[in-house]
Amino acid sequence: MKNVSLTEYLNGKNNLLPNLDPDGVFTYTLINKYIPSDMVGFTNSKNHLYLLEGKNHRGSGITYVDMFVTNPSIQSIDQHIITRTPKETANVASWKTKLNPNILFGTDMTDFKHKFPLSTFLFVLILLSEEYDIKIDWHKKITEDLELGHFLMDIDGVLNILNDYNANVNQWFVKLRNNVSRTYMVDEIYNYINTLPVLELKKISDKVRNYLHDNFNAETKEGGYKTLNMNNVKHISALFNFAKEILFDEKGDIGININNMETWAGTTMVDESQNVNLNETFSYAIVYANGKNFSYTNKLKRL
Repeated sequence: MKNVSLTEYLNGKNNLLPNLDPDGVFTYTLINKYIPSDMVGFTNSKNHLYLLEGKNHRGSGITYVDMFVTNPSIQSIDQHIITRTPKETANVASWKTKLNPNILFGTDMTDFKHKFPLSTFLFVLILLSEEYDIKIDWHKKITEDLELGHFLMDIDGVLNILNDYNANVNQWFVKLRNNVSRTYMVDEIYNYINTLPVLELKKISDKVRNYLHDNFNAETKEGGYKTLNMNNVKHISALFNFAKEILFDEKGDIGININNMETWAGTTMVDESQNVNLNETFSYAIVYANGKNFSYTNKLKRL
């Protein structure tokens, strides 16, 4: 987006901690292709942080990927609703550490139905397309009935969002197109979305998720992992390798070594009152699920 450079944002802070779900995996893979980075650990979307031995995961050189982190001094890239009022949005924006389309465009909890409707991956793809010539073969066949675009659009449930919030999707593409210097990737994504058969979106999503479960032993509905351990590390590594291969036709073993890994954990809770002490949280997001508003993880402790 205009006046936003991901390369500058990650300058000196390219020790990345991606989420262990398809959005985190594919976003890390995309960033690392264009901005050489080191994967120093992972989060599990909720209440666990895994730090790999021998990696630089201390100090100010880290950036969380697909995970909002409360600490104002730590960088994080995500696309969740994290503010309740315009004043809070302006405050978070002033930190200069949180790269989030809802913060960039001033969307808070009061306008939840008009939140950014795409994934962190697609947000980062648009950002990188401002600086690099990126080629995505959306229609490349991955299986007989699944193509690359199906995988990229199911990340973070985008296929279902397209079905349920079509008007909001269209409004965001107008905003995005008006706020980028190079429009080619915004247009590519929008044009691809309009090739998808509306009545088949859920079926396509189910096929993608079944593929992730069948081939990578995914543990969550979306195709991610609840933990990182000796039993599933080979599957997680394989998912990273798969992302690199289908995105860029590049093979290679990411080789995740979890010997002597540090594990930190907290407790994730949902609070209806919104009276959460943010100084005591590791991460949070504002959600509308079961009548609740705040999903938050308290400060992590080393196990």
